[in-house]
Amino acid sequence: LTIAGHGKIAGELGCGYGSVLLALAKRPQFAGLEFIGGEFTASGVELLRRLSEVENTALTAGRCDFASVPMFDLSVPPGSVVFSSFATHNVPMLGGEFVDQLCGMRPSAVVHFEPCYEHCDDRTLLGMMRRRYIEMNDYNRNLITLLRDSERRGAVRIEMERRALLGMNPLLPASLVAWVPTEPASRGG
Repeated sequence: LTIAGHGKIAGELGCGYGSVLLALAKRPQFAGLEFIGGEFTASGVELLRRLSEVENTALTAGRCDFASVPMFDLSVPPGSVVFSSFATHNVPMLGGEFVDQLCGMRPSAVVHFEPCYEHCDDRTLLGMMRRRYIEMNDYNRNLITLLRDSERRGAVRIEMERRALLGMNPLLPASLVAWVPTEPASRGG
């Protein structure tokens, strides 16, 4: 799954000060894409704006809160590629409207690089340690459940799901989950 093949806009939700988004914007293969970043904190949004100015990178920044409805104050054009990286795991239980709101943006694809509780194998010591670490830190425990429920009801199609691929902390590795909406959403966005 490549961003360049899916749309003209790359949007990161929960982008912090934009380290991932700004790094992508510098890569030659993404030249010509527009970038949008959503962040929870007002200081993060302001820092993202300032860093994009200093780095001479065209980027739109706005507020994003995974636990709110609406989730963001950004205008993300239909056909964009939307992603999150180590962001949704900060909300212990995402609301049932989370996937619907993302579908409401009518993205061409949504990609999560997130620690996924449901991907922790409870039959191995490492998997049990990962589950307990997530529980003790009150990290997210339902991203995969929400996506699979949405897939069962026909709202999304999960294109790729790779468990525990990357991360510095062996107890909190990120999985890669890519999905697409399969029906026009009437809610969200």
